[in-house]
Amino acid sequence: MKSIAENNYYFSYQLIDQLIKQGVQDFFLAPGSRSTPLVLAIANHFEARSHIHFDERGLAFYALGYAKASKKPVTILVTSGTAVGNLLPAVMEAKHDSVPLILLTADRSPELRDCGANQSCNQVRIFGSYVNWQIDLPCADELSFIKSLPTTIAQAVYYAQGPVHLNCMFREPLSSVYKSLEPLSSIHYTRSCLIPNSSIIEQYASHLKEHTNGVIIATATSPAGPVVALAEKLNWPIFPDILSPLRAFSHPLIISYFDLILKTHPWSFEAVIQIGERFVSKILLQTLEKSPPKFYLQVLEGPHRFDPAHIINQRIQSDSSSFCQMLCLKLDIPKITSHLSFWQAKQLHTSKKLSDYFLKQTTLSEPTIAYLLEQKSSALFLGNSMPIRDANCYLPLVSGPIFANRGLSGIDGNIATACGIAIGTQKHTIALVGDLSFLHDLNSLALLAKSPYPCTLIVINNRGGGIFSFLPLDQPEIIKETFFAAAHEISFHSAAKLFSLPYYAPQDLISLKKILQQDPHSCIIEIATNREKNLLEHRQIEDLLSKMFYSLKQTENIISL
Repeated sequence: MKSIAENNYYFSYQLIDQLIKQGVQDFFLAPGSRSTPLVLAIANHFEARSHIHFDERGLAFYALGYAKASKKPVTILVTSGTAVGNLLPAVMEAKHDSVPLILLTADRSPELRDCGANQSCNQVRIFGSYVNWQIDLPCADELSFIKSLPTTIAQAVYYAQGPVHLNCMFREPLSSVYKSLEPLSSIHYTRSCLIPNSSIIEQYASHLKEHTNGVIIATATSPAGPVVALAEKLNWPIFPDILSPLRAFSHPLIISYFDLILKTHPWSFEAVIQIGERFVSKILLQTLEKSPPKFYLQVLEGPHRFDPAHIINQRIQSDSSSFCQMLCLKLDIPKITSHLSFWQAKQLHTSKKLSDYFLKQTTLSEPTIAYLLEQKSSALFLGNSMPIRDANCYLPLVSGPIFANRGLSGIDGNIATACGIAIGTQKHTIALVGDLSFLHDLNSLALLAKSPYPCTLIVINNRGGGIFSFLPLDQPEIIKETFFAAAHEISFHSAAKLFSLPYYAPQDLISLKKILQQDPHSCIIEIATNREKNLLEHRQIEDLLSKMFYSLKQTENIISL
């Protein structure tokens, strides 16, 4: 008869082996005792790739970034107690952004539950509705469960279109290793592709023929080629969200400055096709909400509702590429419209005006930094609050993959996520974050320091929450600074020194450009800006564009006379 310790290891090795057979090879681990059998199984499995970090909260975001970039499910392994609770922020983000995470949590045995045993808490369903699927596995020494392990793990991986939770109970003693093990057989699921019904496509095509004043909104999940082909058939402009793959293309139908144009030139649309889930632009949402389109179709691969303004009147659950291709076949040869010409002219004039404006800049400002971030082959991670909003406005073209945590748009775990993206893409990664996001995730500088792929961390330090300068807070300055901006006087040179990271504090645009032109390496670039001046510059740019559009309108009126 095998001992408890031997059964713990046997069960754990088979569990890890089943995950690997399902294509899950990357394991993100934090140190702990109760998880010992699973840790040893990972350490001894020749196909398992381990990534270790001492902070469970940062570890979870590290795994999130890797899964987001690689588009593959990964496993997070932690010990029992508060270690499990520390996963929640990343789990919430993964749930709302459909990132495939498999949470493997070690737990005490049933007799140690609810009796005051050390480091014991109720871990069953601890993540509530934030996981797609969960199971409380019996103690590893009860090997009667082993027969169902292959189907259980296959089921878990199948549901991992977001987080899933496997809670694993272990009795002591925990440490033992088998010399040889006979692996279990495995089971595989084949996923289906959602193809739309041809009659439904014909109905949509019939509706679309009635509208020329339309737009395609391309989100992070939009397939570039099929969306462009559909836009060419409709002769509609494409508004590419900053996270959309279409932001990497220069095409006559792509209007990358749509956010700024809508801020300075109000517009309405008869018809909208939105490919995918959410988009960053608040002004776009407000525009659509103020004057709801007669025909607003959203194409989603999942069943969930993404309609915060409640104005979408057509939804189809379908593979996006198939939908675009089938709809193209039902549409006639496109006609040139004044609507498209309007948006193309606005894009051209905005591009020229911004190019002239930023060419004259020598000082460092937040819009200028965003405009500067056209990468060569680097991946780009954008922090929430102002960095992603500035990029959406001012960054016209990106040539590398681009990422952000927009599931819940939190400022936590940003450094760890960027490090995960670096190893997930196997590319140099540039991360642009704010100072509060940096302070939130200081522990993850340890990941930055040891990253096998360089991660350049640009921190905009405006001594607080810059986004609150843009919000209509009718309160005394002391209230806004203390309770909202969380104003501080911290600089980050000492943090870089603590983790032995190169540190730069450029004072002008030329210095920043020189740093970014160096060979890629992990480092911290701290850029000091002023929140009040930043607000004024944003308004100055918008005012500049408003005057330009007004002048063009006056010229058009004179010509028409």
